[in-house]
Amino acid sequence: MEKSLYGKYVEEREGQEIVESDYGFITYSILNLPSGETYLFVHDIYVDKTQRFTGEAMRLVDKVLEIAAQHQCDFAVATIDPKTKTATEAMKFQLHMQMRITGVLDGMIYLKRQLR
Repeated sequence: MEKSLYGKYVEEREGQEIVESDYGFITYSILNLPSGETYLFVHDIYVDKTQRFTGEAMRLVDKVLEIAAQHQCDFAVATIDPKTKTATEAMKFQLHMQMRITGVLDGMIYLKRQLR
């Protein structure tokens, strides 16, 4: 699948990677820390309203986790902005994905999961 204009924009402007389907996307970065740990940082997950609760988000996550495994990522990290309309659904999904809350900084909720 060729990258959408949004996918090209995210890669060019934000320096983030993207996995896309016909119904959604995940933007992410692979971060190599000075400590030697490697993190998968998930920036955004979006699935079209018509495809929510169909497993589409899980299919996208599985693709990103495959990429994280190729990069030997130790942890996955994500954030949730509690001011967004879908914050509750996002939190339920992240907890379902075995993410755990690690803290709150500048109003953002941080979650983390060990991958290996």
